[in-house]
Amino acid sequence: MKKYLQSIQSLRFRIVISFVIFLVVAIELLGLLLINQAQRRSVADSERRMTIPTYLNRRISTALASTPVGENQQLQDIVTDFAALSSIEGMTVYDQQGQVRATTGAGRQKALTANERAALAGQKFRSSQRVGAASEHKTNLITPIFGEQGNGAADQQQIVGVAVVNASLKEVYDNSQQLLYVYFLGGLLVVLAAVYLSISLARTVTQPLRIIGKQTAQIAKGDYSVFNDIRRSDELGRLAQSVNTLSRRIERSTETLSAERNRLQSILQHMADGVLLTDRNGYLTILNQAALDFLSVDLDQALGRSVLDLLALPEQQSLRDLIKEPEGTAFSLKLGGRTLEVRPSLIQTDTGALTGLVLILHDITDQERLEEERRLFVSNVSHELRTPLTSVRSYIEALNDGALADEQTAQQFIQVIQNETDRMARMIGELLELSRIDQGTMDVHNELINLNHLLIFILNRFDMMLLNDQQNGNLVIRRDIQTPVDVWVDTDHDKLMRVLDNLLNNAIKYSPDGGAITVSLRQQGDQVLLGIADQGLGIPKEDLDKVFTRFFRVDKSRSRRQGGTGLGLAIAKEIIGCLGGRIWVESTYGQGSTFWISLTYVKDELLLEERDWDDE
Repeated sequence: MKKYLQSIQSLRFRIVISFVIFLVVAIELLGLLLINQAQRRSVADSERRMTIPTYLNRRISTALASTPVGENQQLQDIVTDFAALSSIEGMTVYDQQGQVRATTGAGRQKALTANERAALAGQKFRSSQRVGAASEHKTNLITPIFGEQGNGAADQQQIVGVAVVNASLKEVYDNSQQLLYVYFLGGLLVVLAAVYLSISLARTVTQPLRIIGKQTAQIAKGDYSVFNDIRRSDELGRLAQSVNTLSRRIERSTETLSAERNRLQSILQHMADGVLLTDRNGYLTILNQAALDFLSVDLDQALGRSVLDLLALPEQQSLRDLIKEPEGTAFSLKLGGRTLEVRPSLIQTDTGALTGLVLILHDITDQERLEEERRLFVSNVSHELRTPLTSVRSYIEALNDGALADEQTAQQFIQVIQNETDRMARMIGELLELSRIDQGTMDVHNELINLNHLLIFILNRFDMMLLNDQQNGNLVIRRDIQTPVDVWVDTDHDKLMRVLDNLLNNAIKYSPDGGAITVSLRQQGDQVLLGIADQGLGIPKEDLDKVFTRFFRVDKSRSRRQGGTGLGLAIAKEIIGCLGGRIWVESTYGQGSTFWISLTYVKDELLLEERDWDDE
């Protein structure tokens, strides 16, 4: 049914049916006009044959005047001769009194009709009238008979009788009917020929259009590989070639647009900044991955939402409020623990109409944190340097005021000044070391190191130091080495020793008298873990994340009393990071702390077998 409807609605069907209908209507109208005209001519010819000539009119008039009523032979001969010559069915002649004077053939013998009486009276009448059934096609032609008046005036004539001629037009109408049948048959043949010709003509027009239609349908679906092979020099041929050219150009344009869209999509997805694009009503149409991460939403949840709701801007009641500031003006926004710098920009047409809005989200959380750390660092450096400088200044002033005369007091003051100066020198040296680390200029010289031997060497050294240290002589260093074989790491020997020295010194400083320091070494997967645990006061839970911050101290008074700068753990973290490892702390307040270092060890059969490498 659908295919049938499509056939009826096709251009080919419309061309054929229009052409056939036009041709049928034209042929039928022309045929009816010609047949009607021929019929009229035939009827007119028949009536002309029925018309009584002038000479016969005179003879009948003379016969009516000279022959008494009842003696009609002369008049009868005249009527018979006319009927024989004119091929009529019959003729009747009436005198002025309406009496039949002569008749022949199908002439009638009855009273006059009203139309015939009007003719005798010289009144208006119809000269021709139909009689009998319509299928017989019979007609009467009424002709007045004029004669001279009785006084013999030749110029004055009067109606002396009327002649009624009877004839049949059936042959005329039968001929017209046969002509009509022949015409209809010829018209049918012409229509059939017209249908065939119109179908052929329509095919020559619609076939290329059908091919072009299929091609354009494929183009609309995105398939540009279909080309028509129509080779004609007329308008349809030029149209077909234009469609081929259009297909190639659309394909190139589509490929260019697709490449540009993919490039833009790639740029948007790999941008560190978030990008939001809205329509002119402020509803989101495009978001990149960075924006989704910043806002912690899914793409399906964000598309179609108002940018004001998504950014949680209660003070911005409309899009106009968001863009009322000069273009390029940025504002800060805090979302999900992040600080975002939002920079809106308008999208306008050439006429200035607003079509959308672009918002760039730049994460300035790290920037703010670094700025805060910089301010805190400057403040801490100033404070840490001011304290020893104030102390040195005070002792120098005391020496200038007379304490220099007392040799014992002066010696004590000079010792304090030297200690504070050494402390400032260490602090400045550590600050320079941190600066080199921050700038990436710290030299790292990696080499294969036997971590077991290095750790034993450092612990033996600290055991000797504790033996000779009267203040910390009661401390004990315990060794918990659980590696089955020697562990080799590819690292910087000096810098790793510096970190271990710092951690052991801190453990000694914060351990109570008679306490124990436990140093452990174990393997875990492809990592080696080195831990240094003390039995000091420990670190509060809220301060665990701050231990490796520069100048941070859990117990500031005790650290300063023991000469700490607050930079050792920060430097240790930076060094271990440069060596490709990780350092962290585990602590329970009041029970001590354990600092862990994780390094990747080298898996090599030569190293594990402890053979000479040159033997291989």
